[in-house]
Amino acid sequence: MTGIIIYKIETFVIMMLLGVLAARLHILKKDGLSTLSGLLVKITFPCLGFALIYDADTSLLDFAANWKFVVFELLLSAFLLVLGFLSMKLMRLPNSTRQIHIIQTMFGNQGFMNIPILLSIFTHGEASVYIAIFTLVDQILLWSLGVVIMSSSDPANKKVLSLNTLKKILNPMNLSMLAAVLFTTFHIHLPEVLSSTITSVGNVASVLR
Repeated sequence: MTGIIIYKIETFVIMMLLGVLAARLHILKKDGLSTLSGLLVKITFPCLGFALIYDADTSLLDFAANWKFVVFELLLSAFLLVLGFLSMKLMRLPNSTRQIHIIQTMFGNQGFMNIPILLSIFTHGEASVYIAIFTLVDQILLWSLGVVIMSSSDPANKKVLSLNTLKKILNPMNLSMLAAVLFTTFHIHLPEVLSSTITSVGNVASVLR
């Protein structure tokens, strides 16, 4: 396990250095970051979310069978939400960073290190269903509750649950994962060339994020 952690850290450092090099060589420019962000949020992340659930064949029956796991994750998320709010108050953070602090406390980057470690330990696929369930709940919370939290700092949103916020919740990430659950639940099978393409595009997110 230690070797896996060191390997992932080394990979992370190399990718950061490549990013710094690309910025120094003016390959990546500030005016292009919005385009890169749009690529991640609207294409690669949704493909990654869809592939993770579809490839693991995780359906609503799996959620029902593992409802205790889902409840525990929701309780843990609620605890981290409260922790983020309380620590924000204790540190007296300015309004410009309060919501970001709560989001960072509540959600982590499980995909880069935690999930690869689990997959290396449970090599026969025992963890794939749990990882898919965890990811779906975690990402839906991030792209719904997280969006609501971040939107609360926008002066244009007089109401937390405004029409604009609801539109943001219906984002490609949430829609793609819900679509994947429907596909697996009703046994809708995509052509191999399409499913493998979605998986390949989703894997791009692991490097770009």
